[in-house]
Amino acid sequence: MSRAYGFPPGTKSRAGGSVLAILQLLADETASDTPGSATMRDQLTLNLFVQILRTLLASDDQLGWLGALNDENIGAAPVSIHQKPEYRWTVAELASAAGMSRSTFALRFKTLVGVPPLDYLARWRMQSAIRAVRSTDRTIASIAGEFGYASEAAFSNAFKRITAHPPTHYRARGEPHPS
Repeated sequence: MSRAYGFPPGTKSRAGGSVLAILQLLADETASDTPGSATMRDQLTLNLFVQILRTLLASDDQLGWLGALNDENIGAAPVSIHQKPEYRWTVAELASAAGMSRSTFALRFKTLVGVPPLDYLARWRMQSAIRAVRSTDRTIASIAGEFGYASEAAFSNAFKRITAHPPTHYRARGEPHPS
């Protein structure tokens, strides 16, 4: 897919000018050390972030969970998952939260997010678990329970399947969070 300045096709004229203007101001403020430059950089960075989000939300070619959150029906599923990652969600329950049939929901979710709903749930759990492993000294078993796994072994197997490493790898080596 061709993108102008990293934005979805057709958004260059709408957002490209604003983003380029903000980037130029940000470059000017970064190059100077005048009074207020740090504050200007902070505010311009925030404005850049907001403009990029606006562009993505207005696009028909939305990316991953951001597109799902903007969808009237599908948006309920990631919100439910994020609120209760430990819950043993089924596709039928997530479809019900979205007010859709199971098959329609599953297809629409995968189209918007890029992965099936239960894969998204597993990845979300593991991303959250990585943060817990790296930032706390809690046992792997307690973290496993927090994310809905009945045993440390089941959690470790799922963790390794998704991240390619066991949970202890992230604690011991301080590996960066995977993208």
